[in-house]
Amino acid sequence: MKKWFWETRKVIGVDDFGTGQSAIATTGVAFCIAIGLFYLTKNETKIYLKHISSVYLPAPPNITKKTRKTIEDIISEIINTETSVIFEHVVFAGGLNSNDNKAIEARLLSMMGNLTIKLTRNGVTSIMLRDFLDAIKFIEVNMNIWPSLYLSGVERCVSGVSLLCCKQYEEDRIYIAHYAVYNSSVVIEADRCVMQLSKLDPFTRH
Repeated sequence: MKKWFWETRKVIGVDDFGTGQSAIATTGVAFCIAIGLFYLTKNETKIYLKHISSVYLPAPPNITKKTRKTIEDIISEIINTETSVIFEHVVFAGGLNSNDNKAIEARLLSMMGNLTIKLTRNGVTSIMLRDFLDAIKFIEVNMNIWPSLYLSGVERCVSGVSLLCCKQYEEDRIYIAHYAVYNSSVVIEADRCVMQLSKLDPFTRH
Protein backbone atom coordinates (compact mmCIF):
# COMPACT_ATOMS: atom_id res chain seq x y z
CA MET A 1 0.00 0.00 0.00
CA LYS A 2 1.42 3.38 -0.95
CA LYS A 3 2.31 5.74 1.86
CA TRP A 4 0.26 8.90 2.20
CA PHE A 5 2.21 12.02 1.32
CA TRP A 6 1.93 13.32 4.89
CA GLU A 7 2.94 10.23 6.85
CA THR A 8 6.45 11.57 7.37
CA ARG A 9 5.24 15.01 8.51
CA LYS A 10 4.16 16.32 11.91
CA VAL A 11 0.79 14.73 12.67
CA ILE A 12 -1.99 16.11 14.89
CA GLY A 13 -4.14 13.53 16.67
CA VAL A 14 -7.68 13.79 18.02
CA ASP A 15 -8.46 16.71 20.34
CA ASP A 16 -5.08 18.28 19.79
CA PHE A 17 -3.65 21.21 17.86
CA GLY A 18 -0.25 22.26 16.67
CA THR A 19 1.71 24.75 14.64
CA GLY A 20 4.52 24.43 12.15
CA GLN A 21 6.38 26.19 9.37
CA SER A 22 6.74 23.59 6.61
CA ALA A 23 4.17 20.75 6.81
CA ILE A 24 1.62 19.53 9.34
CA ALA A 25 -1.22 17.02 8.95
CA THR A 26 -4.07 15.28 10.79
CA THR A 27 -4.67 11.65 11.46
CA GLY A 28 -7.95 10.30 10.02
CA VAL A 29 -10.94 12.60 10.46
CA ALA A 30 -14.29 10.77 10.30
CA PHE A 31 -16.65 11.80 13.13
CA CYS A 32 -14.28 14.70 13.90
CA ILE A 33 -13.68 18.05 12.21
CA ALA A 34 -10.29 19.47 11.24
CA ILE A 35 -9.46 23.16 10.93
CA GLY A 36 -6.34 24.09 9.00
CA LEU A 37 -5.04 27.59 8.47
CA PHE A 38 -2.10 29.71 7.44
CA TYR A 39 -1.33 32.96 9.25
CA LEU A 40 1.25 35.69 8.88
CA THR A 41 3.24 36.88 11.89
CA LYS A 42 6.34 39.08 11.84
CA ASN A 43 6.57 38.71 8.04
CA GLU A 44 6.65 34.92 8.39
CA THR A 45 3.94 32.47 7.35
CA LYS A 46 3.07 29.77 9.86
CA ILE A 47 0.63 26.84 9.86
CA TYR A 48 -1.96 25.93 12.49
CA LEU A 49 -3.96 22.70 12.55
CA LYS A 50 -6.66 21.59 14.99
CA HIS A 51 -8.39 18.19 15.20
CA ILE A 52 -11.69 18.31 17.15
CA SER A 53 -13.49 15.11 18.14
CA SER A 54 -17.27 14.81 17.92
CA VAL A 55 -17.42 15.03 21.74
CA TYR A 56 -16.29 18.67 21.65
CA LEU A 57 -18.03 19.85 18.49
CA PRO A 58 -20.73 22.53 18.81
CA ALA A 59 -24.16 20.97 19.40
CA PRO A 60 -27.67 22.08 20.40
CA PRO A 61 -28.72 23.96 22.40
CA ASN A 62 -27.03 27.30 21.65
CA ILE A 63 -25.13 25.94 18.66
CA THR A 64 -24.54 29.47 17.34
CA LYS A 65 -22.82 30.56 20.54
CA LYS A 66 -20.78 27.33 20.70
CA THR A 67 -19.67 27.64 17.07
CA ARG A 68 -18.43 31.15 17.73
CA LYS A 69 -16.65 29.99 20.88
CA THR A 70 -14.86 27.30 18.87
CA ILE A 71 -13.48 29.98 16.54
CA GLU A 72 -12.55 32.24 19.44
CA ASP A 73 -10.68 29.36 21.09
CA ILE A 74 -8.69 28.75 17.89
CA ILE A 75 -7.74 32.43 17.62
CA SER A 76 -6.88 32.53 21.32
CA GLU A 77 -4.57 29.50 20.99
CA ILE A 78 -2.67 31.33 18.24
CA ILE A 79 -2.44 34.79 19.80
CA ASN A 80 -1.25 33.31 23.09
CA THR A 81 2.11 32.69 21.39
CA GLU A 82 2.17 35.40 18.72
CA THR A 83 2.27 39.17 19.09
CA SER A 84 0.51 39.98 15.81
CA VAL A 85 -1.42 37.75 13.42
CA ILE A 86 -2.97 38.10 9.97
CA PHE A 87 -5.04 35.10 8.84
CA GLU A 88 -4.53 34.10 5.21
CA HIS A 89 -6.27 30.76 4.49
CA VAL A 90 -8.75 28.85 6.68
CA VAL A 91 -10.34 25.46 5.91
CA PHE A 92 -12.97 23.44 7.80
CA ALA A 93 -13.27 19.80 6.70
CA GLY A 94 -14.46 16.37 7.81
CA GLY A 95 -17.46 15.48 9.96
CA LEU A 96 -20.33 13.08 9.52
CA ASN A 97 -23.29 13.96 7.35
CA SER A 98 -25.63 14.91 10.21
CA ASN A 99 -28.11 17.61 11.15
CA ASP A 100 -25.81 18.98 13.86
CA ASN A 101 -22.89 19.34 11.46
CA LYS A 102 -25.14 20.94 8.86
CA ALA A 103 -26.13 23.45 11.56
CA ILE A 104 -22.44 24.17 12.31
CA GLU A 105 -21.83 24.81 8.63
CA ALA A 106 -24.85 27.10 8.41
CA ARG A 107 -23.69 29.10 11.46
CA LEU A 108 -20.21 29.53 9.99
CA LEU A 109 -21.65 30.81 6.71
CA SER A 110 -23.96 33.15 8.63
CA MET A 111 -21.05 34.54 10.65
CA MET A 112 -19.06 35.11 7.46
CA GLY A 113 -21.90 37.28 6.16
CA ASN A 114 -22.33 39.23 9.41
CA LEU A 115 -20.43 42.51 9.10
CA THR A 116 -21.37 43.78 12.59
CA ILE A 117 -19.78 41.18 14.87
CA LYS A 118 -19.18 42.66 18.33
CA LEU A 119 -16.16 42.44 20.57
CA THR A 120 -15.44 38.96 21.88
CA ARG A 121 -13.45 37.57 24.81
CA ASN A 122 -10.06 36.23 25.98
CA GLY A 123 -8.21 38.97 24.13
CA VAL A 124 -9.93 38.07 20.83
CA THR A 125 -11.17 41.30 19.26
CA SER A 126 -13.87 41.80 16.67
CA ILE A 127 -11.14 42.70 14.15
CA MET A 128 -9.38 39.36 14.74
CA LEU A 129 -12.66 37.48 14.39
CA ARG A 130 -13.55 39.35 11.18
CA ASP A 131 -10.06 38.68 9.80
CA PHE A 132 -10.45 34.96 10.55
CA LEU A 133 -13.89 34.74 8.92
CA ASP A 134 -12.74 36.64 5.82
CA ALA A 135 -9.87 34.15 5.41
CA ILE A 136 -12.16 31.09 5.21
CA LYS A 137 -11.70 29.43 1.81
CA PHE A 138 -13.57 26.15 2.28
CA ILE A 139 -16.25 24.77 4.64
CA GLU A 140 -17.47 21.19 4.37
CA VAL A 141 -18.16 19.49 7.68
CA ASN A 142 -20.59 16.86 6.32
CA MET A 143 -18.08 14.96 4.23
CA ASN A 144 -18.34 11.48 5.73
CA ILE A 145 -21.01 8.78 5.72
CA TRP A 146 -22.18 6.73 8.67
CA PRO A 147 -20.68 3.23 8.76
CA SER A 148 -22.88 0.80 6.85
CA LEU A 149 -23.11 -2.85 7.77
CA TYR A 150 -23.47 -6.18 6.05
CA LEU A 151 -26.43 -8.30 7.19
CA SER A 152 -23.95 -10.20 9.37
CA GLY A 153 -23.20 -6.99 11.25
CA VAL A 154 -19.67 -6.61 9.88
CA GLU A 155 -18.75 -3.04 9.00
CA ARG A 156 -18.81 -2.58 5.23
CA CYS A 157 -17.92 1.01 4.49
CA VAL A 158 -16.97 4.22 6.25
CA SER A 159 -15.40 7.35 4.80
CA GLY A 160 -12.81 9.65 6.27
CA VAL A 161 -10.74 12.73 5.60
CA SER A 162 -7.15 13.80 6.22
CA LEU A 163 -5.76 17.32 5.97
CA LEU A 164 -2.26 18.37 5.02
CA CYS A 165 -1.13 21.99 5.34
CA CYS A 166 2.25 22.67 3.81
CA LYS A 167 4.50 25.08 1.96
CA GLN A 168 5.25 23.66 -1.46
CA TYR A 169 6.70 25.26 -4.59
CA GLU A 170 6.77 28.61 -2.73
CA GLU A 171 3.01 28.40 -2.14
CA ASP A 172 0.81 27.89 0.90
CA ARG A 173 -1.17 24.72 0.19
CA ILE A 174 -3.91 22.82 1.99
CA TYR A 175 -4.68 19.34 0.70
CA ILE A 176 -7.89 17.55 1.65
CA ALA A 177 -7.90 13.80 1.01
CA HIS A 178 -11.34 12.16 1.09
CA TYR A 179 -11.25 8.38 1.08
CA ALA A 180 -13.36 5.32 1.78
CA VAL A 181 -12.45 2.23 3.77
CA TYR A 182 -14.26 -1.01 2.96
CA ASN A 183 -14.38 -3.89 5.44
CA SER A 184 -12.72 -3.00 8.75
CA SER A 185 -10.69 -6.23 8.78
CA VAL A 186 -8.99 -5.36 5.46
CA VAL A 187 -8.39 -1.66 4.94
CA ILE A 188 -8.62 -0.69 1.28
CA GLU A 189 -8.00 2.87 0.16
CA ALA A 190 -10.56 3.81 -2.45
CA ASP A 191 -12.40 6.73 -4.01
CA ARG A 192 -9.70 9.18 -2.90
CA CYS A 193 -10.21 12.78 -3.96
CA VAL A 194 -7.61 15.39 -3.12
CA MET A 195 -8.62 19.03 -3.10
CA GLN A 196 -5.84 21.58 -3.26
CA LEU A 197 -6.23 25.13 -2.02
CA SER A 198 -3.47 27.65 -2.60
CA LYS A 199 -2.85 31.34 -3.15
CA LEU A 200 -2.38 30.92 -6.90
CA ASP A 201 -5.22 28.44 -7.38
CA PRO A 202 -7.88 28.81 -4.65
CA PHE A 203 -9.67 25.54 -5.42
CA THR A 204 -8.41 22.73 -7.59
CA ARG A 205 -9.84 19.22 -7.55
CA HIS A 206 -7.52 16.38 -8.63
